[in-house]
Amino acid sequence: LASNGLNAKDDETFFEAADEAVRTLSHDLLLEGLDKFGDFLMRTQPSQLALARACWTWVLINAADPPSVPWQGSVPALRPSAAAVEEKLLPEGEQGTYAEKLATIFVMLCRSCQLEVTDILGYWKTDTMLPGSRLQTHNHCWNAVKVNGRWRLFDLFWAVRSVRSGVEIPFYVSPEAFIYSHLPLEEWWQLLGTYISAKQFWELPFCTLTFFTSGLYFTDDQLSAVTTVDVEPYRKPRVGEFPALPVVELLLEHPEGEFVTHELLDGNLEPLYPSEQPGSYVFTQLHSRPAGERAVSSPDHAARASGTRPVAQKLWTSFPGPGDFFVRVSLANGTQVMMLRYVLPEGAPGSPVKFPDQAPEFLRLGCELLMPVMTTILQGDMTYEWQARVPTATKVEVGDDTEPSGFWTSLSRDSAELFSGTLSIPRTPKTSLKATFETGQEITLLTYSVRPPVQQLDALPAEPAATNPSPAGKLAAGRAAFYKMDRDRDGLISRAELAVGLHSIPDLPSLVGLSVEASSPGPRAESYRELVVSLNCDTKGKIAWPSLAAKIEEAAQEPPIVQLECSSELDGTFHVTLSEVDLEKAGGVGGGGEAD
Repeated sequence: LASNGLNAKDDETFFEAADEAVRTLSHDLLLEGLDKFGDFLMRTQPSQLALARACWTWVLINAADPPSVPWQGSVPALRPSAAAVEEKLLPEGEQGTYAEKLATIFVMLCRSCQLEVTDILGYWKTDTMLPGSRLQTHNHCWNAVKVNGRWRLFDLFWAVRSVRSGVEIPFYVSPEAFIYSHLPLEEWWQLLGTYISAKQFWELPFCTLTFFTSGLYFTDDQLSAVTTVDVEPYRKPRVGEFPALPVVELLLEHPEGEFVTHELLDGNLEPLYPSEQPGSYVFTQLHSRPAGERAVSSPDHAARASGTRPVAQKLWTSFPGPGDFFVRVSLANGTQVMMLRYVLPEGAPGSPVKFPDQAPEFLRLGCELLMPVMTTILQGDMTYEWQARVPTATKVEVGDDTEPSGFWTSLSRDSAELFSGTLSIPRTPKTSLKATFETGQEITLLTYSVRPPVQQLDALPAEPAATNPSPAGKLAAGRAAFYKMDRDRDGLISRAELAVGLHSIPDLPSLVGLSVEASSPGPRAESYRELVVSLNCDTKGKIAWPSLAAKIEEAAQEPPIVQLECSSELDGTFHVTLSEVDLEKAGGVGGGGEAD
């Protein structure tokens, strides 16, 4: 169960009366004695739940501004206006840290109302702790109160700090949420059906209580505080694709209308950005959940209690290279709610993936890019499928207007929010996704960095050449090359796959009749363009084997070898005879048809 603000609701009981009772309560009543305080509340409040709420609210109202850490001592627990109450409730022998003093005052107030209550010592994952680190001794103190036969957990330090920061918090936070940031020294105060060990606690994702009370939860039950990224799937990229470093995804759910942001940090917790713009190492958007998909980790939180429909948000992160990195997740107001650590091993192949820059409106309006997939690195002279969901837009275009030969292509409108189309990206430094809305306003939602065509990149490692001078042998070699380029085995190769093959398969340029520069591992660009034009491509620019085979057979039609015979007559007449030579039949120079 969870609840927010003055109109919060828990166990079908409103807390307005309990909150108002302690707001108007004079400190003199407490100075007269705790029993006076308890008698007053028990006469005015109808239930144990309301009594616990009244004691909780009194501490939140009268607590001094909290220090940065709960274990700081020598600081007052209550405001100057309640200093006399603190002196009466906490004599010198009961001094302690700020959190311990708040917990002790809360215990005394609850006991005056005849509630069963205790304070709990344990470990707390602070906002300044990094995933992978752990404490050797406890650093925090919080409370448990028994209400209507069940124990409830309360962290007064967190509650005071949140309220003073302007963050609305619920009265009650479930043990399933507490365990991500609070580990009691005595395991039974976990209040879980199955206790977890200290080792398991430090391996859990570093999520604050605010993460859950804001209605957030994650869908991956294997998510860990520290993740070593698996690089093996990235060692062998598909033909025509750039070798790229790994990308990690995180799927969160939260109440409708809310969203989070995230950033990639280095070991010094400094944000990381690509050196060349446009581009970013992080990207996020709302996620259309397939039918039947649901979260697997959902402790009680405000979204469930209020009935707000949860929506999914996906977060992508790429890395600039091997090393240790941190991903910080924050609410829209900047409050940090999650920190994760990713380790990218040395020797990871490829170059970093740069996501498109996104305007704030892209997330705020609930836009979603469906195609091309987020890990796609756009290349010039390549054709891509585009599909985007842009609510309230009247037109969506892909293009760029910064170059002299600027271009914009409109996507087709498939539904009220969905736009799609197929278009080729020219060789421009960047490409943007732009939307026009009903008000006439135009917003550039995404901006991509465009890479040069893959054939201009360094060649892939060359394989040993296999030579066979006969036409049949050339056709067989071409068939083997086609099979090697057709990585997805659909019987078709793209122009990008052909370009890579011309650089990586030594025999292929000569098989198709291309000229090759002596200083270059592949064909000249103009020769490549002539080849593409001569091939019969389908509507999507794909090449089938019969088309390539015809080109190989055409290139294999060499000029005939001829035998030249000369003779002269006594009268000075000169005769020249040309004879075509069939080498396979003659085994050498031989006769054939004659031509004068």
